[in-house]
Amino acid sequence: MSGFECDTTFHANYVAKPRRVFKTGDSRMKNLKSAAYSIAAIVGIFSLSAAFALDDFSTTRQLYLAPNPADFQQQNVPEGSGGTNPIDLLSQTPFGYSFSIREGFDDNLFTERTNKDSSFYTNFAAGVNYQFGGPRLKLSADLTGGVTYYYTRPGDKIDFNGALSLSAVYEATPKLSISINSFTAYLAQPDTSVIGSTNRVDGDYINLNTSIDASYQWSEKFSTVTGYNISGNYYLESSLNNTLSYFTNTLKQSFNYLLLPKTTLVAEYRAQAVVYTGVDQNSVGNFLLLGFDQTFNPRFRWTLRAGVEQRFLNNPVDGASTYRGP
Repeated sequence: MSGFECDTTFHANYVAKPRRVFKTGDSRMKNLKSAAYSIAAIVGIFSLSAAFALDDFSTTRQLYLAPNPADFQQQNVPEGSGGTNPIDLLSQTPFGYSFSIREGFDDNLFTERTNKDSSFYTNFAAGVNYQFGGPRLKLSADLTGGVTYYYTRPGDKIDFNGALSLSAVYEATPKLSISINSFTAYLAQPDTSVIGSTNRVDGDYINLNTSIDASYQWSEKFSTVTGYNISGNYYLESSLNNTLSYFTNTLKQSFNYLLLPKTTLVAEYRAQAVVYTGVDQNSVGNFLLLGFDQTFNPRFRWTLRAGVEQRFLNNPVDGASTYRGP
């Protein structure tokens, strides 16, 4: 998709403030209490007005931005990233809210090479985030959704998007850490960042990506990560579901060695099975990968992997085959 767009995003947070305790029967305390409430009310009014008037560029809270109608963003905007800056009403709160309005133009609605249709559109999106937990257990939940209206698109003029992501990290022991990450989304537009998806508008579908990993620190420099991941696309239309829907199951085992304070060498093995729901195109693959992770700062990390793959393929036309290569 090409074209142009403009957007406006609002962000709000809410938390209940603890109440101060005063001993009854003390008139001075009662007067101080009344004065404190009055001052707090005045400060609250001025703080709320200033929050709407100023754009706080230091805000780094994760938030949901409205998806591009032809490229729905699955991930929340990471801390410190660019993009539209929210208006933060109150800081240091467990809840985060965001609201977005976008206006734009899509010059190829159905991603066709010829006979292209175009339209202006309006997108509304909202999201809520909640993070909680303790020193050993941390939990996070994000619920987002949006609706896009195309003014001159043939047929259905409305697209709906929604996503739910959940994550948990549990420090079982000083050396063992277990993490779970789950993402489920209802999408109306293609997402080229999803492996196995198309770049064409093929109807509404559900995208799933869930992983569980266990990390163990054997020594100061050596650690291992054992994990499982399931991902896939499920199309709601039966004709598309029979040819495009699939699920991928991956088991992985990695060995990590801290060569330098910011450089980690990695050797990894993966076993993967791809299962299609309606066609006989299933496959099983094995991967052997070598590489490294380089951390430049808390917000910039470079990951490199290279290796070989062996995959056993099923094809209803050509029959079974084996692929070996990079």
